[in-house]
Parts: sequence; structure tokens; C-alpha cells
Amino acid sequence: MKDNTSPHPYKSFFKFTLIMQAGAWVLFSLADLIFDESHYFRSDDMFSLVFFGLPLASVLLYFVYYDRFRTDRPVKECLLHHLIWLGVTAALGGIIFLLVMYEIWFIPQRSGMLDGLEYGIFPILMGMAFLLTLLGRLGKFIYKRCKKGRSS
Repeated sequence: MKDNTSPHPYKSFFKFTLIMQAGAWVLFSLADLIFDESHYFRSDDMFSLVFFGLPLASVLLYFVYYDRFRTDRPVKECLLHHLIWLGVTAALGGIIFLLVMYEIWFIPQRSGMLDGLEYGIFPILMGMAFLLTLLGRLGKFIYKRCKKGRSS
């Protein structure tokens, strides 16, 4: 007998989180490789865009796909989304940072500007950027409350 129920929204959010963060780490690592290895393409602006833009892109994509993760318990949903996001961020960020520091990472770090510390800062930005979703959801809640109060 085939089960026609949709997957649990937290399970689909966990998959979304893994895909988003894996993609962000791949793009970040490629940007770091280009920045470190290229003698022709040395642009701090490009690296900064990747460094700060990828975490913000995850926030935007969360709002784009938010309907897939919505439940009838918004407070519990919000807390679990943030716990899942921060847990995956801490796990992936910690593992990758340790690989970089022990020189096991596939991109060798040159001694110089950050010397691999960007791999420790990037997961912090990923976690902090996702906290913007709290502000967005809080703003939406306040807007609905105010709109509801005016119509009464």
C-alpha cells in the first residue's frame, strides 16, 4: 500500500538546509580557490560579494520556498527551523574549518590575508544571516496585527 501523505515539513526543511549549505560551501570554496590561485583575477570585491552574498541568498530562498515548510504551529515551526539551520551550520562549518586548519581541505590555504580563518567566519555569517528570517517573520506578524486592528 502506497502512502500518499506529503513528507513532514521539518524533514523537507532539513533537506533544503543541507542543499543550501552544501551549495553555499561549494561556491564559497570555489571563490576562495579563484581568489587564492588566480594571478589575473584578483578582486577583493568579488570575494566579499560571495562571502556576504551567499548567506543572504539563503535567506531569500527560504522566503521563496517558505510555503513548503509552513505548518499550523508557527512558533514551534520557527524555533525548529532555526535550530535545524544553526545545527547544520555548526556541524558543517566546524568540520570544514577543522579540515582547513589541519590542512586536509582540498584547497590549500596560502599564508597571508586570512590564512583559512574565513572558513571559520563564513559559518558564523550563515547562522547570523538566517536570523534575519526571524525579523522578517516578526515584521509580517506585526503588520498583520496592525492591519487586523485597523479593520475592527
